[in-house]
Amino acid sequence: MDLENKFSYHFLEGLTLTEDGILTQGNEQVYIPQKELGVLIVLLESAGHVVLKDMIIESVWKNIIVSDESLTRCIYSLRCIFEKIGYDRCIETIYRKGYRFSGQVFKTKINEDNTSDYSIAIFPFTTSLNTLDPLILNQELVQIISNKKIDG
Repeated sequence: MDLENKFSYHFLEGLTLTEDGILTQGNEQVYIPQKELGVLIVLLESAGHVVLKDMIIESVWKNIIVSDESLTRCIYSLRCIFEKIGYDRCIETIYRKGYRFSGQVFKTKINEDNTSDYSIAIFPFTTSLNTLDPLILNQELVQIISNKKIDG
């Protein structure tokens, strides 16, 4: 994949997913297999919205004919991964329609030097995970700012 078009996804209070399949939470990393990664990215791109099964299958398997069972196995595998790190209800099944990723997702473009397009520094600053990882700092800042009420 071309680095100019590479993204990372930040979601669920401290999780980061890169398009090469590395899911990071703090110092822990989990590899997401290729098909599961494709399914997860489709869901993250449409976070909060129902994604039809056929749309997921077409996006991930392209012109290969597969049954719903292939998608079901990928969803099961993803749920197991998320359950192990404490997020067991982030992928919802919408009966007879498809799936929905519940939670806010931030997508960040990655430059060639593996940094995001924007940077910010606010000190002193601590995070709930006691880390200075710039991606976690960024996500927690966004969370704090979005929780503040703005008086008119």
